[in-house]
Amino acid sequence: DIVAGKNIGTFFSLNPSTGPSVETQAHMCRLGGRALAALLAETRAAVITDLAELLVKERDAVLNANTLDLEAAKGTLSEHNLARLQLTRDKLETLASGLRLIAESAHQTTNQVLRRMLIAEDMVLEQRTVPIGVLMVIFESRPDALPQV
Repeated sequence: DIVAGKNIGTFFSLNPSTGPSVETQAHMCRLGGRALAALLAETRAAVITDLAELLVKERDAVLNANTLDLEAAKGTLSEHNLARLQLTRDKLETLASGLRLIAESAHQTTNQVLRRMLIAEDMVLEQRTVPIGVLMVIFESRPDALPQV
């Protein structure tokens, strides 16, 4: 049905969507991607560092919410999937460390000149690294996958 374009709620559930439509979310992502691409590397690094620190600061709230989610999912998910969804203090610290590493490399990943050539008098052609935009990632039972992406 989805392949034929039938709207059945979210991509993988028959439950009705409670938020913006997929089309609206895609449009919002495009706008957000453009705004993120325009950020200076220092600003991008600061935002990612703030996310890491917020994750550590709100660790107890995140772990409590994860516990409630796991309790609600018992009986509907296999033990293997429940184990994959379980967050721990160590997993959250690993996530925060991964985010900090991404922040530290922010100045090296964008706006770097890869190639430069003079193509005419006073005309230089440059190949530069640029942000690729916004990616859609399906985490599928992997709450700790964000820094790996």
